[in-house]
Amino acid sequence: MNTVINFKKLLVKSVISASIVLTSSSSMRAVNIGLFNQFSFTTPDETNNLIEVLELENIVTEFSGLEPQTWQEIANQNQVIAIPSIEGQSLFQALSEPTRNVIRDYVSNGGGLFTLGEPTTAIELLNGLFGFSLTTNFFGGSLFLNTINAEGTIFQLGPPNVPAVAFFSPLSISSLPEGSISFYDNLSNSIEQDSTGVLISPFGEGLIGYNGFNYTTAPSQAGGWPEATNLTVEFIATDESESISESSSLLGILVIGGYLIYKNFSAKAQ
Repeated sequence: MNTVINFKKLLVKSVISASIVLTSSSSMRAVNIGLFNQFSFTTPDETNNLIEVLELENIVTEFSGLEPQTWQEIANQNQVIAIPSIEGQSLFQALSEPTRNVIRDYVSNGGGLFTLGEPTTAIELLNGLFGFSLTTNFFGGSLFLNTINAEGTIFQLGPPNVPAVAFFSPLSISSLPEGSISFYDNLSNSIEQDSTGVLISPFGEGLIGYNGFNYTTAPSQAGGWPEATNLTVEFIATDESESISESSSLLGILVIGGYLIYKNFSAKAQ
């Protein structure tokens, strides 16, 4: 009898442990990222800071070409294309229409595009590529986690706020395309400023992620931004409902299998 009881306790502990592992693993998947890095458009310090953050949890492949073949190859090999803060030249103007179409098709068919805040070139790129009407709306204070929008997503465990650091470029919430989600904003303030610094926008079957911070500041001095950045990348790369469904199915199989083993063991012990 004691053997049966002990086995039952062990089985329960095993199922609980497995459920924790399955739940955690669904939010710890490394994302394959193709990161655009050409010195005519990007700056070394900011781009290296972003790469340092992304490589904490993901696999980053850098590329520099503007031709459509290069972007298509990167699109075929990665879940997310990341574009660091663009300064100086306009990347949108430099891209040929065939290259622009590669990017549009990639996102429309389920890929993820991640961009960092820069008050002119980044917004020009997103508006030009996807027909958005995004506008900036600078806000001098920290932006706080929108707990309503974050509930049930990986952002619900994110940092409580992201600070207004140097070259901070939040967007106007009222300018976001339909279906967009703001995860860090100031809508909880008594005076609404209509600013969001971390957002997701849909385009076709894919998602576009925007962070209003360009990593001029080193990651170690950037508060909650590094964590928010990796959450944004994971969100646009992963179908969360599918991940949850897969974990639930595996856990269900484990519970049923464990119960049958326990019943068989109990019968033999008697």
